[in-house]
Amino acid sequence: MTTLAATHGNWAQVKAANPLNYYRSFLAQNIRPDGRTFLQRRPVSIRSGAITTSNGSCLTKIGATSVLAAIKLEVSPPLNATPTSGFLEVSVQLTPLCSPRFKVGKPSDEAFALQQHLQRVLVEGHVLDLEQLCIEEGKAVWNIKLDVICLNHDGGCDDAALLAAVGALQDLTLPTTVTKVEDEQQSSRGVVVDIDPTGPVSALSLGGVPLPVTYGRIGKHWIVDPTAEEEEWMEALVTVVVGGGAGEEERVYSVYKPGGAPVAMASVEEALDNARHVSQEALAAMVGMSNEEE
Repeated sequence: MTTLAATHGNWAQVKAANPLNYYRSFLAQNIRPDGRTFLQRRPVSIRSGAITTSNGSCLTKIGATSVLAAIKLEVSPPLNATPTSGFLEVSVQLTPLCSPRFKVGKPSDEAFALQQHLQRVLVEGHVLDLEQLCIEEGKAVWNIKLDVICLNHDGGCDDAALLAAVGALQDLTLPTTVTKVEDEQQSSRGVVVDIDPTGPVSALSLGGVPLPVTYGRIGKHWIVDPTAEEEEWMEALVTVVVGGGAGEEERVYSVYKPGGAPVAMASVEEALDNARHVSQEALAAMVGMSNEEE
């Protein structure tokens, strides 16, 4: 598709002199510099089993943005208040390797906020039932350590991170375990858990397929899936997460707004109305991934 930039003899100079006005000149023509419409997402790719040494993994790409999610299983004692529930520990890494905007050292506020958002959607949104992770009531449970690593950040990292996390959980299998009683003085819980490599494995049963869509607002326009460059020009960013699995009732998992200008409720409702349609490509990629595993 020929972009508006091609019609400007000195478009590079225009962009360098005033990037915001350059971008707005495209919006005035109901198009974006990369040729997409306002509500068009970049191509989505989801590939499970990207890391063969992990218990579950998934590599997700949205345009040039690339996020890898990997799972390591550990056996832990449960909390006394929830003797049949396991754990999900989410870690998000945004480093200078994915974008120069991030620094080495203490995790950024953006990484921490994304980590909390993923945790809320997956656990409080009942995507993952932690009781599936029980090995022996009151004695031992599985602890899912989910590492989400951004490999390249070109906008839409929240969307790619959640899709990668769900893909890794879909790829995860729980091995057969054998428990034996141990002397109480050697173990506070009194059991040892061994993995039986010859036994069958079981997949997790997820309570839905959360589909995220990020919108950016500039003036009166709402833009789906802004790139990193576009994000810098947005007055506000909102990520809505809706349900999209086969047979799943229409639901809203989350409306996530990391700062920025206030957003009217009518705009949020409009975003929710078309989020399911925008997410169909991501859903098709996830369904295709599941079919390949079968």
